[in-house]
Amino acid sequence: SLTEVTALNVFTGREVPVVISAKNEFDGHLDTVIGIPDSSEEDEGLAKSLGLSWNSVLKTEEDGSQTLMNSDEFTGQSREEAFNSVTQKAREKNVGGYLTSTKLRDWLISRQRYWGTPIPIVHCSSCGPVAVPAEDLPVVLPKVPSLTGKGVSPLKTAQDWLRCQCPR
Repeated sequence: SLTEVTALNVFTGREVPVVISAKNEFDGHLDTVIGIPDSSEEDEGLAKSLGLSWNSVLKTEEDGSQTLMNSDEFTGQSREEAFNSVTQKAREKNVGGYLTSTKLRDWLISRQRYWGTPIPIVHCSSCGPVAVPAEDLPVVLPKVPSLTGKGVSPLKTAQDWLRCQCPR
């Protein structure tokens, strides 16, 4: 479904629509994609069904190869050249350019044993959630008497650690 939300294309400075899909998995095990109707019949069908307009960005040459058009400094490049150029520019702008494996997406969180998600937050009754200041990182876990792997978190027994002072 088409949402009222838009995203900013960091290369063109234009807003693009955000569409939510029930599709479980995209090619390459990605969880988000930018739809390009010129390069995918599925994307083209979706764009047409939602009444979206787009500028064509791919030109098919007589030999069957494709080059970019209407793509600023990437115009005239082959798809492979453009992929490398766009990836490099994303790295330079610090807005992407690196693929992440979904198999490792939650690795940091899933590797934690008894303390849960590694987000250093103090839950203050007055201020609400407060991030631990950078100068106080890393947060060192307390020693706990036993790790049974059953029941509640072993940190529930570490009262001194649970009742810390609010950073604010």
